[in-house]
Amino acid sequence: MKTLANDITEFINICLNEFHYDQYQLSIINEFKQKYNSNKVLWWFTQDSFIYHLLSKALNIKNYNLLIHMGFLIRDIYENLQKYQLKSSIQVYHG
Repeated sequence: MKTLANDITEFINICLNEFHYDQYQLSIINEFKQKYNSNKVLWWFTQDSFIYHLLSKALNIKNYNLLIHMGFLIRDIYENLQKYQLKSSIQVYHG
């Protein structure tokens, strides 16, 4: 499923409002706006940035509206984890 530009724009507007006081996060949000690619979602998620903090907050306080706006990220995370899971294999020896 393809991410729509409107989804990203709405999410970025929420982030700008949420982190309006934090220049560091605002610079990361701006970089995200320019460079986001669904193939790099795991990199974005694992950085100490607004994405991880916002998703964690939304899950902890059950902010379903925010989770809906983050849906494209959640979907991209899921699809990337599936892709990497299929590429990895473990050999197990018994005996």
